[in-house]
Amino acid sequence: MDLLLGLDIGSTSIKANFYDVKGRLVSGGSKPTLLSHPDDDHPNWSEWDPDIIWGAVKDSISSALEKLDLKGDIRSISVTGFGMDGVLIDKSVSETIEETKKCLEIGMPGGGYILSSSNSIHSAVKPDNYQAMLETLKKYGKY
Repeated sequence: MDLLLGLDIGSTSIKANFYDVKGRLVSGGSKPTLLSHPDDDHPNWSEWDPDIIWGAVKDSISSALEKLDLKGDIRSISVTGFGMDGVLIDKSVSETIEETKKCLEIGMPGGGYILSSSNSIHSAVKPDNYQAMLETLKKYGKY
């Protein structure tokens, strides 16, 4: 059976749903989105740790796969996420380059990938960081 995978990386939960090619839900999995509170001086400040988010994405997909009666080929993956992502906002250029390289290492093996800033570029994103992401993509995002 050919399958379509939809990932919703939301602010309260991360969902992975498998659909057949006619758009019927076949299986799903979900994990809560966990926040980190790394600054003791500002306990109300929170952030999403990319490693924790990635772990929840993998767990959600695994949960959905376990529920599948029929295994099949995944023909398409669609991803949606929070409107604002923090990596480009408050990190240095060198940290942005390293995070971009990490995303490429994870996303490139075995096929196509999409690297983007999200669905928009938040006004708090430092222009140098956005430029660093694009330049890193051009330098390392090749097969």
